[in-house]
Amino acid sequence: MDRTQANMLSSVVSSFDFCAKDRSKGKLSTQIKCALPECAALFASRSGSQRFCSPRCRRVVSGRRYRKANPVSCNLAVQSWRKRNPEKQARLEKSSDLKKRYGITIEQKEARLKAQDYRCAGCGSLYIGGRGWCTDHDHKTGALRDELCSNCNSALGMVKESPEILLGLLAYVRKWS
Repeated sequence: MDRTQANMLSSVVSSFDFCAKDRSKGKLSTQIKCALPECAALFASRSGSQRFCSPRCRRVVSGRRYRKANPVSCNLAVQSWRKRNPEKQARLEKSSDLKKRYGITIEQKEARLKAQDYRCAGCGSLYIGGRGWCTDHDHKTGALRDELCSNCNSALGMVKESPEILLGLLAYVRKWS
C-alpha cells in the first residue's frame, strides 16, 4: 500500500464511527441503528448492509410486511387459532386486560389473591363464582387496592366509593333490622 492509499484509508476511517472491538481485530465495522423502530439498538454491521441487530428483529419486520400484504389469510389464521385454543385465548385476553388497566400480570394478581387467602377484602367470603375477582383501584390516583368479589366491587361502585353514603346505608340497615 502506497502513501496515497494509506492517507485515503485513514481519512475514510476517521469519517465513520467504528467499533473499537472490531478495529482491534482488523475488521472495520460501522455502528448503525437497528431498522426496527421499537428496538433502535446500536450494533456493529460487518458488511455495512446489515439492517437489523438480530434475527428476531428481522423476523418481526418481515412478519409485519407479510401481514400487511396478506391481511385476509392472516385474519383467518388468527380466527382459526382462537377457535382451536379457547383457554389460551381467554388467558391472553385476561393478561392483556390486566396489563393495560392495572399494569400487573396474571401471576401478580394470583399472588395478591394468595396474600388475601383467596377471600374478598370487602366481605371476607371465599369467592368462587360469578365474574371472578375484581382488582379494586382508586379512580383518582389509579393506585391498586385489594381484590374484591364482583358483588362488593359493584356495591362500592354504586355508592361512588363514598364513606358518607356507606355510613348512611349502614344506619339505614341497622334501623330496619
